[in-house]
Amino acid sequence: MKDANKRLEYNKSRQKINNESMINNTASKVGILKFTGVAALALGSVALATQNAQAYRHSLSSMALLLVAALASAKIFSMVMSPIKIWIFIIPSH
Repeated sequence: MKDANKRLEYNKSRQKINNESMINNTASKVGILKFTGVAALALGSVALATQNAQAYRHSLSSMALLLVAALASAKIFSMVMSPIKIWIFIIPSH
């Protein structure tokens, strides 16, 4: 009986470690998504610097839309992942 209890405790601790690892991986993916948005903005800034004044104004509005899209993507991704984090903790370990 003691062996069964020890095994159950071991399995619970492994499940907790696995859950924490999944959460850390999710946080990393959110960070990558935000970095991708920043990189896109940086590339857009380089493009802006090489255009004439009229194209610059047009691109500036495009940059604003790109910024809004990047921020919205990061927010939506984190909103979707939040319930998943909660759901992971609810899963029974056996």
